[in-house]
Amino acid sequence: RRQLEQWWGLGLYDVSGRCDRRALADRVFRDVSDRLKLEQLTHPLIAERRSRLIAQYESDPGIRMIVLDSPLLYETGLDRLCDKVIYVETDDRIRRERAILRGWPESEIHRREKSQGPLDPKKAKSDYIVENNSDLHALNQQVETLFRRLTTSKSNS
Repeated sequence: RRQLEQWWGLGLYDVSGRCDRRALADRVFRDVSDRLKLEQLTHPLIAERRSRLIAQYESDPGIRMIVLDSPLLYETGLDRLCDKVIYVETDDRIRRERAILRGWPESEIHRREKSQGPLDPKKAKSDYIVENNSDLHALNQQVETLFRRLTTSKSNS
């Protein structure tokens, strides 16, 4: 928090003192240097916590799978930690409609997608593809089927 205040002032905080994530996102997706600055601050902290959690989960025999949900999986090298990579695909039109329903303007959608790089190479590198063009029930069915497939094959190997 102190570092964010030093860089960008108190305008990033709401009346309760919490970071206004929308204001922060607006800043960092508008200016590449600000985004890189934020990533240099947060990525090491996130990596440390992720390592602790992975070690904790790996020591628990009740945990059957660890999922890393990361839009920058390949860009940050996190794919090297993964036995398998699952790409969740949503048609561009549907992705945009969902983001607009969450209150994102078209310009914000474009800026964020641009900052994450092209999707086709990520899809091509992935081991599995899950389609997310329908409703939550259909998505859950695909995920459950894939989970059973992955955990069954892992326990048999």
